[in-house]
Amino acid sequence: MMKRKSIPALVLTLVWCVTAWAVETAYLGDSSAQDFGAGERDNVYVDRDGQVVLGPARTVLVEGVDYVWCVAVAQDGTVYAGTVPGGKIYRASGGKSEVFFDTGEAGVFSLALLSDGSLIAGTGANGKVFKVSADGQGSLLAALDAQHVFGLAVAAGDKIYAATGGASGRIYRIQGGSSEVFYESPSAHLTAVALAPDGAVYASSGDRGAVYRISPDGKGAVVFSAPQRVVQDIAIGEDGSVFAATASIAEERPGADEEAVKSIISEIQARKQDPGPNPAPAAPPARRTYRVANSVYRIMPDGRVQSIFGLNGGLIMSVLPDGKRILCAAAGQPGIFAVELDERRSARLFESKSDQVLDLAADPKGGFVAAFGMPGQAVHFGSQLARTGVFTSRVLDAKGFVKWGRLRWTGEVPTGTTAGFAVRSGNTPVVDPTWIEWRTLDAVSGGVETGLPTSRFAQYRVNLATAAPDTTPRVREVALAGLPVNLAPVISDIGAGKEPPRGAAAQPPPARDAGESGQKEQPKSSDSPALSGLVNVYWKADDPNADRLKFTLSFRQASMSRFIMLSEDLSESKYAWDTTTVPDGQYFLRVTASDAPSNPAGTEAVSTREAGPFTVDNTPPVLTTPSVTKTDTGYTVELQVSDAASPIAAASYSVDSGKWEPLLPVDGIFDSPNERIVVKVDKPEAAIVVIKVTDRAGNSGAVIAEIK
Repeated sequence: MMKRKSIPALVLTLVWCVTAWAVETAYLGDSSAQDFGAGERDNVYVDRDGQVVLGPARTVLVEGVDYVWCVAVAQDGTVYAGTVPGGKIYRASGGKSEVFFDTGEAGVFSLALLSDGSLIAGTGANGKVFKVSADGQGSLLAALDAQHVFGLAVAAGDKIYAATGGASGRIYRIQGGSSEVFYESPSAHLTAVALAPDGAVYASSGDRGAVYRISPDGKGAVVFSAPQRVVQDIAIGEDGSVFAATASIAEERPGADEEAVKSIISEIQARKQDPGPNPAPAAPPARRTYRVANSVYRIMPDGRVQSIFGLNGGLIMSVLPDGKRILCAAAGQPGIFAVELDERRSARLFESKSDQVLDLAADPKGGFVAAFGMPGQAVHFGSQLARTGVFTSRVLDAKGFVKWGRLRWTGEVPTGTTAGFAVRSGNTPVVDPTWIEWRTLDAVSGGVETGLPTSRFAQYRVNLATAAPDTTPRVREVALAGLPVNLAPVISDIGAGKEPPRGAAAQPPPARDAGESGQKEQPKSSDSPALSGLVNVYWKADDPNADRLKFTLSFRQASMSRFIMLSEDLSESKYAWDTTTVPDGQYFLRVTASDAPSNPAGTEAVSTREAGPFTVDNTPPVLTTPSVTKTDTGYTVELQVSDAASPIAAASYSVDSGKWEPLLPVDGIFDSPNERIVVKVDKPEAAIVVIKVTDRAGNSGAVIAEIK
């Protein structure tokens, strides 16, 4: 037996070596039942220890129907399958299947075998029980005062017990061509019947959550009341324990299950035939979801009760004791679950592609048979393992482009078994033709280079095989190593002003989608605010790998081709620039971002972005000497103003050191570096007028006009 070194030890060793850097080797894969449960399984399952192993060999016996509702297996291995709707019974033997008997009823809901090999079939919606001989000749055995015959059990001497539902839930006893009411319960539906070694008869309620024990003299008592309203199936274990499986399909309130059942039955009726006005517990329609939890309870011979298995959002339709475990058939979460009785640990032995698994029956020759609905099938699960099986992982998402390294796995490969691996990758979350084809790996040693190209998504496949019917290889952990590709930082929103906008932080903001390096921003319009004095240059920079960044800020005058560095090794995304150190004019700014602080030398990524032009204007406007003209009501003061670098932004005047009054130019709008201003002073005794002008950079100039 070969054993593998565990992945966690390998991961810890490698991560310890690279934790100084932001770009670390990532390991993507599966190491738990939940992880493996997200993959696709063909002839394999995830066992109770969370390992992928080969499952039992499967053979499809009956198919091409809507629902195989019930199954029974004869001593010679012949399989019988009852269907709904249509009421036909199929027989599968010798590798072929055929219609064995047509009851003419809406559906066959229960099957049992007599000691001579004859088949007993319980039907609905008229409560008929048929007997079919080995040659397929059938006859009506009993017409019960019921709608559905949901359960059949055969005691010594071919004494038949039938569980019925409809107007009332009864147990009928059929023997020698006659029938009688053996027990009448307070339930409307009895869904199953089972015989104990001591001669007691057990029955389950489809609307009261009760399990009844009926003594040989027909006296009944409730031995257990489940929290759920529907007990769908019961079975007797080797030690005399009673196993009760629940299948409540709606919230716990009076009438809720009945309402849901009516909805379900109406969908089945629409397929072919009408099973009657008073429906009983039935198979759910395709893709129905459930907001309830169901359970399997073990009622011990001493009266103690244990909940040994629970299923959220699913129905437990059938339960079958199988040595030291029980098998559970489920709908809603369709599959077959195996529950170990001693430890009460479970595994999903088979995940069905049908919508429901409805019934289980033991094969006296080994294994068991399961009934499926939508599509309807009868499938034999052997006592030996499948010779081959395939597990295909979920699509593994590295959350970014990675350079794929080795595949490592742990598990066991006993002599006579094999475990083969293959990988593929792509850049779409769903596998499509753009993905590369599967690449087969030689992973016998437990680790091998994958050779996958750089990509975001990957998937692995495990092919298990055995030459021995009872020995399986085991896969415990699988991991693909990937080193994230170091993507360049993204720089945006370069600006400058007296105050940086809110959000211009000292550290780069969280990573977003990567952009291209060497980005250039379109020139800003000429009416952008001009800069003067000490200003803040600010920018936003993101890194797709969440690396720490450092920045270099450079500038150039519009007439120059070469950038001049203002500052380097900046850790903050802002810089205080004293614009008085350069002449007035138009300037471009360039920010260079590097993720060198988080990456080894030679692996850093760099991005640059330019923005501009920005107007630098540290010179106040020029005002000409005002001319003063006397008018009838006062004076008119006229002058020209100009600015070499930026447009005039505002003007105001004050008479005799009074209140400042706003001014507009003669053309009514400040939109030029040159403006003509006229001030009308309606104060004949005025002595002086002061006119102040401000440019877009905030520089101010003033002139005084003396009125003589």
